[in-house]
Amino acid sequence: MPITFENEGTFYYVVVEDELDEKGITADKNAYKIEVTVTDNHDGKLVATIKVNGQDITGSTADTVKFHNTYTVAATEIVIKGNKVLTGRELKAGEFSFELYDNENVKIETVKNSPDGSFEFTAIPISEAGEYVYTIRELGGSEKEITYDDTVYTVRVDVTDNLDGTFKVKYTYIKGTETADGIIFTNVYTAPALEPDPIPDTSEPDIPKTGDNSNIWLWFALLFVSGTGLFGTTLYIKKRREYLEEN
Repeated sequence: MPITFENEGTFYYVVVEDELDEKGITADKNAYKIEVTVTDNHDGKLVATIKVNGQDITGSTADTVKFHNTYTVAATEIVIKGNKVLTGRELKAGEFSFELYDNENVKIETVKNSPDGSFEFTAIPISEAGEYVYTIRELGGSEKEITYDDTVYTVRVDVTDNLDGTFKVKYTYIKGTETADGIIFTNVYTAPALEPDPIPDTSEPDIPKTGDNSNIWLWFALLFVSGTGLFGTTLYIKKRREYLEEN
């Protein structure tokens, strides 16, 4: 709005920028001192000489009073986390490991599960809007009783400017080729088969039963041989003794 002068004299002004209500925009704190000297040129007109911060700008068409504002968006973070499920037995803390890769397949970090099965990677600071893509996989283990989940998850993160000094972060989870609600790795524990207990031998000794004559003659033969041997041994000893007494 132009200022009208009706009298001669020197007039002073200070021009500053009002504080802004817009979030994310920083106001310019500069102050411009304006000096206007009005004189009569004796032809029925008043003439104004203008100085800005001591510099004469009379007749200049250049913008000499400028305010520069800066729009800044506060940095945000991308947080990727998931859960581990183990069926067949109780889950142990730190039992399984998970890897995070960037969109160039460079590994960023490896973490382990907590006692409740949850896991979380270190927050990734973000200062620019854009799309960020990550992949997450579980490291296979060596425990033969466990079937490990070999699913590869893709996380697409869309970071947009809310135009109020903040970012909006939207996560899209993809399991294989299908959209998922989150990251869940499920492993299965199968207990090893138990060895059966040995069956005790309950059979009876092979002793001839009453009325069973199938082996009776064998018993008689053994008894006869034993008796003959004993008789011969006794006779030999008796003869030997008589011979020694006679001599």
